[in-house]
Amino acid sequence: MTTTPLINCLFLDLETTGLEPTQNHILELSILPAQFYGQKFSCYQDKMFTAIVNFPVDKLQHNCNQKAFEMHQQNGLIADIVNPNIDKWELKELETELIKRVNFLFGNHSMGIQLAGNSVHFDLAFIKHHMPTFAKRLSYRILDMTTFRTIYTSLYPDGSEQPNPKHRAQDDVLYSYGLMLDFIQKLKPTETCRSLN
Repeated sequence: MTTTPLINCLFLDLETTGLEPTQNHILELSILPAQFYGQKFSCYQDKMFTAIVNFPVDKLQHNCNQKAFEMHQQNGLIADIVNPNIDKWELKELETELIKRVNFLFGNHSMGIQLAGNSVHFDLAFIKHHMPTFAKRLSYRILDMTTFRTIYTSLYPDGSEQPNPKHRAQDDVLYSYGLMLDFIQKLKPTETCRSLN
């Protein structure tokens, strides 16, 4: 008797002060949990979670590379970071909260959770460096929506593509989730085989 594998998945996006995990910092995080079971894909939008990390305001511009700082000014993240009325998380507390949520969603002993998102190897590198305990729960496998998008546009060059979001964590996660839905709906087995032959 064979058992259909269950894949626990987290759509995840980080906004950071730059591109280097060992030199730069996490500013914002968003997750959206999902599961694959056989041919069924379930996403738990009511369990979506977004958090801004508490970062010293006076060190913000110094610790951001110029491109990242300008981008976060335009998308409103800098304004949210300096706004005292918006709740912030200490990074260690945020890591504990993520583990708590993973335990609730997937079980206390769930391991090998796959991250999903656009160029999510970037986010995984930051998680490994800044949240090593949480990283232990994650798989080395990832669902890179950038790859999915490349395949999708190759098979359906005339298809409409969702516009890229403005680089806020929650927007990026929802964008990745939308790409996954489009991919699943379009690539039915008969269509895929016909397109590839």
